[in-house]
Parts: sequence; structure tokens; C-alpha cells
Amino acid sequence: MNLSQSESMVSIVIPVYNAEKNISGCLDSVLLQTYNNIEIILIDDGSTDKSAEICADYQKKYSKIRYIYQKNSGPASARNKGIDESKGKYVAFIDSDDTISPDMISTMVDAAESNSAEMVICSYNLIENNKESVCNYKLPEGLYSGEKSRQVLYSLMDEDQQSVPPYSWVRLTLRSVFETNNLRFKDGLIRSEDYHFWTKVHTRIKSVYLLSKTPLYNYICNDESITHSYVKKYWDGVLFIYNDLKKHIPDTDVCRQKLDVMLIKRALISLNNSAMCTSKKQARKEIWKIVNNHQLNSVVKKLKDSNVRKFKSFRRTMQYHGKLIVALKYMYENIVFCRNMKK
Repeated sequence: MNLSQSESMVSIVIPVYNAEKNISGCLDSVLLQTYNNIEIILIDDGSTDKSAEICADYQKKYSKIRYIYQKNSGPASARNKGIDESKGKYVAFIDSDDTISPDMISTMVDAAESNSAEMVICSYNLIENNKESVCNYKLPEGLYSGEKSRQVLYSLMDEDQQSVPPYSWVRLTLRSVFETNNLRFKDGLIRSEDYHFWTKVHTRIKSVYLLSKTPLYNYICNDESITHSYVKKYWDGVLFIYNDLKKHIPDTDVCRQKLDVMLIKRALISLNNSAMCTSKKQARKEIWKIVNNHQLNSVVKKLKDSNVRKFKSFRRTMQYHGKLIVALKYMYENIVFCRNMKK
């Protein structure tokens, strides 16, 4: 065991919810870590399948594992409970249906301690339909400290294909970052809670080490994921994120513009989400609420095509051709969706 392993415990937080199919593979990959000084905290968020039984068996066999059950409260609450229960110098998060490379923790701790970094971010492998692809980032590998650390924040806020992602599971973070700044995930946010939380975290830290081309995490795309189904009050969550982050991001034109682009992007996601609602009446209500939102329309008027290249047609339609056309498009999509559901 080297010096860093003897000094620095890592708390690995794994939220669990009805994960009986995949939790064993996830835990086996964590137990194979070459880094020994770890604790594994399983937060069972009210599972109704055999997850509790599987987790309890692992806890009996391995002293590194702590199993904690809580009433179903959502992924944000589960991660917060994990932070509260953690004892390590560093905290890492893993999703219960994914796996990690044997050297993930050792590589990230080494990068953190060798460079006095508050956070380390690795790249990852995307596994979908039994095909694996590597997801690297545009920003070069290395330390981003001081004012340079803002480049990582900008990249995160861009949400482009090769930008630094807001995912919890690519990060190793000093626990003191969460405690000193009283940072926790927002309870009740079902989607985009990672984007909201990690954007705020990146406004507080001054040293990040990027392993931009070192994929250490295996993200297994699951068609049953919550991101593929209708979510109630999704647009309300988007507005909360937008207005809350306005209070916390640096007061610069770059950050404000990136946040405005986020609102447009998530307005489109919200419209698609509402189109998947099985109640046509509710779908129409939500669609009208989105297209008539004054903040969205203000952003649409303010931004230029060059700012929103991927969403240019949506912006132009909203600004020049009327909200009715946009609303009718998604109402029609909802009708088609409901018909297909009945087949």
C-alpha cells in the first residue's frame, strides 16, 4: 500500500432503487478496485424488488460495505444521505447499473493528491446495445486552477457532445467541498439535478484535474431509465434550476448566455416530455405553459442564431412565426404518442 492509500479514504456512494438485475455486477467491479482504502455506502431508496436482500448479503460478506435503507425519496435525497454518511477524504458516486475500471479510484486519487486538486473528472465508456464507445472531452488533460478552472465550468454549461459532463459518476471530490460550502443536491428534482448541483459546485472550487482521455467509468445505457419516460412538473424544475443558478454563477456575459441557452435547450426537452403525457388535456396545458413563459420568450428575443446554432429553427419559429405553431407541433406529437400507446 502506498502513502496516498494509507492517508486518504474514499467514500463511494451508490444509490440503489430496484436494481436487482445489475447491482451485483456494479458491486463486484467496485470490490475489484486496486485502491484499498475505500468505504462503499449503499443507499437503498425504498426498493420494492430484491435489491435489499442482495445488498444485505454483500454487507455481511464485506466489511467495506455499509447498507442503509430509506423511504423512497428520489436520487437527490439518496446522494445527500450518502454524503452525510461518508467518512472519507474524497467522495465518489456510482450508479447501481454501471461498472468501473479496477484502477478508477487509484488513478483519480493519484491525480488529486499529486496536483492538490479539489476535484478529478475522468472520461467514460458508453455501452449501448452491446456496443462500446469512448466519450472523451475537448479540454486537454491536466490541472485547471485559479481563473483557468472557469474553463471547466464553461465547458460543463455548454453541454456539447465533447464538453465536460455534469454527471456525478465521473467525479472524485474532496468531501470538504460539500461541507464547507453546505452543498447538497436539490430534493425533488427528477431530471437535471446533476447539472444544477455540479454547476453550483464548480462555482465554488478553484482546482480541477481533468482526465479527459482516460475512460475509467462504464456507463450502461438502460432503456428503462427515468430519462426515457414522462416526468410530471419537469418544466417547473427547469425554471427552478434557471432562476437558482442565476444567483450563483459568475456575473459574466459568458455565463449568463450559456444559462440562457440551457433554458432554450430544456424548453425543447420539456415540450418533448409533455408530448409523452398520456393525458391529452394535461399535455396541452403544459405545452401552452411552456411556450407562453415570459422568461423563455425574453431569452428567445435576446439570443442570436449564432448563440443557439442547434436550436436555431426553434428560436426563429418562436420569435417570428408565433408560439401557436410550436404548440400545435407538440400537441400533434402528443396525439400520435397516445395513439401508439393504445396499439
